[in-house]
This record gives sequence, structure tokens and C-alpha cells, in this order.
Amino acid sequence: MGHDKSVILAVIFFVVVLISGNIFWQMFSGGEDKDFELTKKEALDNLGKKQLASSVANNATAPANAEASAKTVPKAEVNSAENTQAEALKATESETEKLKDETADWKIYSDSKNKFELKYPETVSVVPSGDLIRVSQNNKTWKFRFFSNKGKADLQVWYDKAFSEKERKNCVFSESILKVGSYETKYVNPNSGETECGKAGYFAISSDKESLVRAEIGEETVENVNKILATFKFLTE
Repeated sequence: MGHDKSVILAVIFFVVVLISGNIFWQMFSGGEDKDFELTKKEALDNLGKKQLASSVANNATAPANAEASAKTVPKAEVNSAENTQAEALKATESETEKLKDETADWKIYSDSKNKFELKYPETVSVVPSGDLIRVSQNNKTWKFRFFSNKGKADLQVWYDKAFSEKERKNCVFSESILKVGSYETKYVNPNSGETECGKAGYFAISSDKESLVRAEIGEETVENVNKILATFKFLTE
């Protein structure tokens, strides 16, 4: 009887120990899990804060970086554009200088009576005779004559009044291929190949409409006459 009682007590003690151990294990195990979960949560929170700060910093510097990138043009492209502009400017200046050089050494003929001036090369002779000016080059002579226009009429109106009906009845106005300075110029020529125009020629009127000039080129070429008459200028303006 005494032996059985001891066995029963031993079993009860063992059960109590198991139950107590299990309780303590759950208690301590639960605490460790809570600490682990808390540590894990803090680590995740810190990581999130760092990522957020990094994202904000990147967004703040992005516009500045983009602006700097936009303003930064490859040096090669800048040099290419500058070279192209320089070449275009040089070509324009060269063409201008070429035109200037063509008449740079020409003589200047100035006429105070008829109030005009023009330039002509050394190989050309300019001989005045009243209202008539003769220009000779390479055994070819052409001439131009001056008229007044006191009424300041338009070119064709002046022409109709200045010459008789007989002189102008077979004449017609057309566009001119002659360049008389920067002035309005018209060509008066026969209205058909079977008629004669008594007052044919290339007529130009001054800007103030007070003076007119008529050029008759004869056998000279339009090109040679143009080179000289393109420098023509009325001195009344």
C-alpha cells in the first residue's frame, strides 16, 4: 500500500512538471516571438523611411538634372552650327565683295548739267554733247539722252505728251531688260515687225518724276550696257 501511494505521487508530480513546463515554455516562447515580431516591424519601418527619403531626394534633383541635360548640347553640334553660319556669312560677304570689286576701279562720270552720275571701266569712253551722252567701247557706240518732266507725269503719260502722234503711233510699251539704276524702266518698241517706231528706246524716270533718260543701245550688247547703266544715279534725289 505504501509502495502504490509513492507511485501515484510520482506520476502526479511528473504530470505537474509536464504541465508547468509546457506553461513556462509557451510563456517564454510567446515573449520571444513578440520581441522578434517587434524587431522585424521596426526594421521594415526604418527601411521604408529610407526608401521614401531616397525617392524624395531623387524627385527633387530630377528636374535640375533634366534641365542641365537639356541645356547641355554636344560640343561637336555647337561647333558644326557655328561653322555653318560662318560659312554662309563668308559666302555672302564674298559675293558682295565680288560685286563691289567689279566696279571698284571704275571711273566716275558726273554731269552737273543733266544732274546724273555713273561709273564706267577704263576701256570705255564717255563723251557728252548737250543732252546727249555717247558711250563707246570696242568700236561700238551707244547713247542716252535726257528730258525734263516739269509736270511730274507718269512715264507713259509724259511720253504721249512729249512726242507727236506720228512719232509714236507705231510704238508700244513693254517690260525692259535694261537696268537703269534702281529706276522704273520701260522699253518702247515697234508694235510689229513691219512698222517703225520713231521714238523707240529704253526710257527710265527718276523717283521724283522730274527727269527722264532714254537709252539707245544700237549694236552694243544689253549685257555691256547693263553693267554701266546699273550704276546710274540721278543727282536730284
